[in-house]
Amino acid sequence: MNHERKEPTTLFAVVSFLVIIAVLIIMINMGCNTTLSVFSGVIVSVITTRLLNIPWNEVERNIIKTAAECMPTFLMTI
Repeated sequence: MNHERKEPTTLFAVVSFLVIIAVLIIMINMGCNTTLSVFSGVIVSVITTRLLNIPWNEVERNIIKTAAECMPTFLMTI
């Protein structure tokens, strides 16, 4: 099995970005909590990173860093 990290094409990056934005818009329009909407976007992002063979420890490190930076915003929406 090939575990080499892949570089995304421009099309892949644009489509991934649009899918994440679409998920956020759909979740918000359904009346979901902002935190749940963002979490759904993260799920799509994680799937994208798996398609690119990015190591899980790198993904996890970035999720933790981003969550820590966004925590004040999440707390303000409660």
